[in-house]
Amino acid sequence: MKKRRVSRLFLTIAMLICLTLGAGSVQAATTQTTSTVTRATVKNGWIKESAGWCYYVKGKKIVSQLRKINGATYYLGANGARKTGWYTVRSGNSYKSMQFAYDGKYTGKSKAVNANMMKKADAVIASQKISTCLTTDAQKKDALYKLYTYAKKNYTYRRVMEQFGRGKSLSYAQKTMINKTGNCYGFASSFAVLAKRATGLPVRVCWGTSTAFDKNRSQAHGWTEIKIGNRWYIFDTNAAKYSTRKDVKWYMQNSSSATMKKVYKKTAYEEILL
Repeated sequence: MKKRRVSRLFLTIAMLICLTLGAGSVQAATTQTTSTVTRATVKNGWIKESAGWCYYVKGKKIVSQLRKINGATYYLGANGARKTGWYTVRSGNSYKSMQFAYDGKYTGKSKAVNANMMKKADAVIASQKISTCLTTDAQKKDALYKLYTYAKKNYTYRRVMEQFGRGKSLSYAQKTMINKTGNCYGFASSFAVLAKRATGLPVRVCWGTSTAFDKNRSQAHGWTEIKIGNRWYIFDTNAAKYSTRKDVKWYMQNSSSATMKKVYKKTAYEEILL
């Protein structure tokens, strides 16, 4: 009888030992598998995301900086996506507009940008609580509306006896943003710079004649056009503040519509490259 009890005791102890060792092996295997999966998901190099092509170093996304990668220079924006086209880069107190190719590589082409104008533009954008990493058209439209409202509220008209033309948009933008006063070209140029800096959308300052202030009489005028999707839209902050016409709207109007073609006769335009 005693021998049977002893045998059962040894058998129970042996089973417990086997179960304990087995559990330890399973736990070790699980830990090893988890560790392997963790190592496998660490991001490195170029990753295509919804925002665009982003660059990772040991799992960390590189944002808001120029970066030399495999011999080429890229600018990775606030959301990590590499920039294409012209983009103004800030370095300390200076600004430089650089051109990046379709694949994000710096082309070697650059131009100086007035630091006072860019500081003012960045300050205005920040004051309107606009994010530095807009990705969707809805976010960009919201930013445009905030800047449009800001310009309409804060800028006042002042007649400037100076011929406007190609190459003058940025100087007009700077004066209007800093002094908060200017003519229609100043209104158009300043809003164009703010819109370009905030959204990165294609933006141009247009001039020609318009019946914005008197539907029976055309006069020299300047306005802003912005491309959203496949269409160009007219934004006229000057007319929005001073026109008495009630039959026309001045915010984000399709430039190809019959109404806008009657109101605006474009002579020339200048694309804003920032």
